[in-house]
Amino acid sequence: VNSVYKSIISAQIGFAYDRIFIDHTVAPRGPGSADAFVLFDAGVPGDDYLTQVNDYITTNGYHGHGDDIKVKALPETQHDLTVTLWFPEGTATDTKTEVAADIEQIIRAAFRENSEYQNITRVKPFSRFSFQRLGAEILAAKPGQLISIEWGQSDIVSDMNIPRIASLTITKNEVE
Repeated sequence: VNSVYKSIISAQIGFAYDRIFIDHTVAPRGPGSADAFVLFDAGVPGDDYLTQVNDYITTNGYHGHGDDIKVKALPETQHDLTVTLWFPEGTATDTKTEVAADIEQIIRAAFRENSEYQNITRVKPFSRFSFQRLGAEILAAKPGQLISIEWGQSDIVSDMNIPRIASLTITKNEVE
């Protein structure tokens, strides 16, 4: 049944099958009920998609006898992120500013705020997001431009939710 609903939802909103999560463990509206959660990228106005697919399932009869399924956006958790970038001694101020701006976009891509940097690990539900791994990916993307990256928070462990950035503070330091 989950596969059928995932296929219906995927076809209606054009999202990949693996971005749809069905939770029927709670039976939120009684026996035979479930919620399907869709992983939207940050800033994507999902309300129209959700209205469309919920209407398609309930009004047009694309549900099983006694089924009650509601499609919702995946819940979000908000995180304040801090990162210190350590540059080689003598790095020009303009270079530090440019590299820090690029790294900000890489971090935002990891949190699904943009579609750049496709080779960066992205946050997802039911997982552990490793800042150490993200740091290694950033260092690989910026060879020779940084000495180290220091994160101000530990890994994020998500359940049926998607981590989002509440605030992002980047500090630029130079190794002496």
